[in-house]
Amino acid sequence: MTILHDTLYLDYAACVPLHPDVRAAMLPWLDCANPSSSHAPGRAAAIAVEHARAIVADWVGAQPDEIIWTSGATESNNLAILGALAGRAPAHIVSSRIEHKAVLDPIRQLATQGWRVTWLEPDTDGVIHADAVAAALQQDTALVSLMWVNNELGTETDIPAIGALCRANNTLLHVDAAQALAWLDIDVHAAQVDLLSIAGQKIAGPKGSGALFARGKPPLRLQARSFGGGQERGLRPGTLAVHQLVGLAAAAQRVVETRNDECLRVATLRDAAWAGLQQAVPGVLRNGAVDAATPHVLNFSVPGVNGEALVYGLSDLALSTGSACSSASPTPSYVLRALGRSDALAEASLRLSFGWGSTAEHVETAVARIAAVVARLRSLRPDNGGALLGDASTLVAPGNDPLASRVQHCQHAACAIDPGDACGHATTPANDAAVAIYLRQAGAVWQARFRALGNPATLAVADAVCEAVATLDVEAALAQSPADVLATLGLDRLATPAVLQAHDALHAAWEQAGHLARSA
Repeated sequence: MTILHDTLYLDYAACVPLHPDVRAAMLPWLDCANPSSSHAPGRAAAIAVEHARAIVADWVGAQPDEIIWTSGATESNNLAILGALAGRAPAHIVSSRIEHKAVLDPIRQLATQGWRVTWLEPDTDGVIHADAVAAALQQDTALVSLMWVNNELGTETDIPAIGALCRANNTLLHVDAAQALAWLDIDVHAAQVDLLSIAGQKIAGPKGSGALFARGKPPLRLQARSFGGGQERGLRPGTLAVHQLVGLAAAAQRVVETRNDECLRVATLRDAAWAGLQQAVPGVLRNGAVDAATPHVLNFSVPGVNGEALVYGLSDLALSTGSACSSASPTPSYVLRALGRSDALAEASLRLSFGWGSTAEHVETAVARIAAVVARLRSLRPDNGGALLGDASTLVAPGNDPLASRVQHCQHAACAIDPGDACGHATTPANDAAVAIYLRQAGAVWQARFRALGNPATLAVADAVCEAVATLDVEAALAQSPADVLATLGLDRLATPAVLQAHDALHAAWEQAGHLARSA
């Protein structure tokens, strides 16, 4: 199943749902002995661990003693980068602007200790080229750290070419392969990789499972980042989670058996999604190279809409606006900004990613939902003179969320706007928000309608202010305090600027309406 909690799941690049075959392999080991124990149950668990190690090693072209168990790619990246350089005099590192945070942050930590870092820029398609690495290498370059496949764009890096450059320069090469291993046939020794990070959750294995390949010949020395217990050659101490490691190995086996067919099937779904979006969403822009992309990721930007409102309207689709590990950040994707996308386009970007449970029906549903929400939001723009599109079903959000309920309906935007309406505008250049409120007199009663471009709070507040005009009157609506409006919508004080903006637009419309009345 890929419908999780009534949500259509399209976020396989963040986490692939556990495959039933992997779950079945894990179940017998959920309750087992400590594999470090010397008794028979402990030895049985240890045998299972070493069998899993051999499977994972063979999967990437390594030897079993070159595999160190970890909790995932983040821990592997930290152990690789910090462990390989610990105790060495600060020298030079090469990485890129579009790496995962789990690579950027350890390198930035080293930079505070005197290490020099060259940050490579991607080309406009999001590709890091081998010739850029060659130009960046210096005599004392100790480490190059690059991901094999970018997690936001799906673009592939020519790691074998870079491996040859690093080996010739006597430079260690670390590769984050979390997004690559499900789709590419990888041989670490053939590619001349020294350190390679693996994550179970990216290949339909269990979350919290992973491994680090560390080259064994000539032996690569790592220093531990944690201590106690002595497991995993003292580099990653702690009781091993046998069921997790068995699950990771089962997922690796499944990848080997199904990769070719899955690549073709998933690429077909991705291409169908892109073709559908191009037809249904005018102006949509693809992010990342088409000819250097793995099959599972489709990243695109939607001009003319607010990114937060777009995601809010698609709450019935589980998709991403970038790296899941960075989703809490209020800033636009640094990967897309590195490609030259504006902040507005980076914010209004979506990443669809597909996997073993994705179907053609899911793609059709997603494209239709995205197209409907984009059309609705574009029709609400104050600079759009056409008819308002969509209805309450266009935006779907949790029913227990007052803000969601308000945005879902936007009742005061849904009525047609008459050219004779008095209109007031208010803009906020800092965040590209704009509100236009239209007033119309019907006998002794004033009616208000709005158009707005902005985040969900901007839309909800504009709707609430127009509703206050209908239920109270214009003067009473203007007299409402920001705190009262925010309380009605369940918003905190951070949304106060949205209230002030809506009141400014209403005040401007009221002034125009008064001037027109005196002229008559």
